[in-house]
Amino acid sequence: MSGSPLARLAEFLASAAYDDLPERAREHAKMAVSSTLASAAAGAGMPSARLARELALEHGGAPEATLWFGAGERVPAVEAAAVNAMLSDAAACDDSDFRTIAHSGTTVCAATLAIGERVGAGGREAIAAIAAGYEACGRFGEATSPRLGER
Repeated sequence: MSGSPLARLAEFLASAAYDDLPERAREHAKMAVSSTLASAAAGAGMPSARLARELALEHGGAPEATLWFGAGERVPAVEAAAVNAMLSDAAACDDSDFRTIAHSGTTVCAATLAIGERVGAGGREAIAAIAAGYEACGRFGEATSPRLGER
């Protein structure tokens, strides 16, 4: 690895492979998917979530990824990631990363699953991407607010 610290971090994260991850990281990523989906199920019927779904469907575009807890509607991956993350946030019962006091699972899982669906990624690839996403969130959080976890 060479280059700036950010370039080295990007190279490290991009090289994440399921078999190279510690078992704890794989289990955490699987738990994050479960937590995100459970939160999305709870939030799917909320007015803000319904409105986000309607707007994504009105906007249209390439049918790349599925909107969760609906009728199987497919929209562009970026739209699906945004709407599905909103579903997970709507009920305010999603996961927390204690390093950064952030709800990383919402965005990391929704984006990973939408892009994974678009490109045909498998479960092991998704778990590796989610673990890398959590690592990125944690590292950026620690770098920008190093004492946040102490509060």
